Order: sequence, then C-alpha cells, then structure tokens
Amino acid sequence: MQLSKGAEAYIYLEGDRIVKVRESKKYRINEIDSKLIKSRTKKESTALSKCNQHNIPSPKLIEFNSNKIVMSYIEGKTLSHYKNDIYYKQAGKILAELHKINLCHGDFTPNNLIVNSEVVYVIDFGLCEFSTYLEKKSTDLRVMKDSLKNEELFKIFLESYMSNYNEGPVVFERYLKNESRGRYKERV
Repeated sequence: MQLSKGAEAYIYLEGDRIVKVRESKKYRINEIDSKLIKSRTKKESTALSKCNQHNIPSPKLIEFNSNKIVMSYIEGKTLSHYKNDIYYKQAGKILAELHKINLCHGDFTPNNLIVNSEVVYVIDFGLCEFSTYLEKKSTDLRVMKDSLKNEELFKIFLESYMSNYNEGPVVFERYLKNESRGRYKERV
C-alpha cells in the first residue's frame, strides 16, 4: 500500500516494513540520474545503519539496493501532534546523538519524528549528510526552530540537545551567528 510520495521517492507499507523506492526522473540525463539515485539511497541506508549501530531510535535497516531501502515500520503519530515536554527532550537528545556521530539530518522537524509507546523515533534521512561542520549541525537547530514556531518547546528541545552533546554550545553559537545574518533577522 502506498503511504506517500515525496520529491525523491515513493513510500510503501508492506506488512511491518516500509519500502522506500527512488524512481528515475525523466528530466535528468540517464547516467546522472542513475548515479544520483544510487548515491542518495546508499547515503540514507548508511545513515540508518549508523543509527542502528549507535542505538538511536529509528527504523531498523533490513536491506537496500541501488534504488530501494527496506526498513522496519514504526507506527505512531508525528511529534507535531504533541506538546509534551518529555517528547521534545527526547528529540533534543536524538539530535545530540546524531551529531555525536557527525550525522546531520537535514530535515529535523516534528514531522520527521514519530512517537510510539512513549518513545520518539527519527525517520526520513533523505536529506542527511555526514559532516563535522558546525554550519551543517546548526542548520538542524534552525530547521527545528522554524518548524516548531513555539519558543517554549524549542527551549526545552535545545536544553536537552545542549546537555547531551559536549559540542552543543559551540553548535549553538554558530546557530546564533547564522540567525543574525540578514536572511534570518526579523524584519520590521
């Protein structure tokens, strides 16, 4: 059963598994298209595998090939349905754990966090990057703040992130520096 279609892939539910299939884009040159699909699928599979190895709550990688990823299905509602402090603390800890292994999610929003049995899981690593750059890590903070639009929940999330990641204060400094740039400044 098809669950959704994103810009990059189709998502199917097959029993207790999610199957994510990247389809060819007609507007791209075949050779480039094939390389993009393969590299993005491999990167996302590697991210899931690293999360599994480090016990970061996320789908379990079952298998993958050049354009398809099979992973466990996590039933639940997205974090965007909740205003519970405990869940946002868990989200902060998850991002800290991702950044400890130099995994930047790229789209770390409440819609990419699933609550199941009081546990928050991170999903959808389609935009992830492995990076040590503070800029990339601070972008995950910015994306969460922009998607939340709730200062109190962001503060709870951020405190958890900072208390679970030794480099958190340095990443936060970069976040503040980025926020002071023209594009992020509040306009009067």
